[in-house]
Amino acid sequence: MLVGKKLVGGYPLGARFRMYDPALLREAGVTVAGVIAKNSARSNFYALDSKQYCNCSVVVPFTRAFIKQANAGFNVNALMDLVLADTNRADVPAYSLFLSSCCQSGAR
Repeated sequence: MLVGKKLVGGYPLGARFRMYDPALLREAGVTVAGVIAKNSARSNFYALDSKQYCNCSVVVPFTRAFIKQANAGFNVNALMDLVLADTNRADVPAYSLFLSSCCQSGAR
């Protein structure tokens, strides 16, 4: 996982720990693999004239298994905040198919 710059004191690079994952409704083991640069930000999807700073953020990558195991609240709400990095416009349809297949086969 990645942690924001303000969290690195409590979660240093390489630290391994267990945390309760609200999307999976269970504990999960994680390793801090990187630190988000100070004052990194992205557009706030709900207030387009503001930014959402990542100084206190935790970023956890997701996989097909994660999406299938996540509760319904994750499938509905968290995907609204999904940010695709290191991609281009041509790759978006493939991501759409991936997410659709995960959510359909993982629905409860």
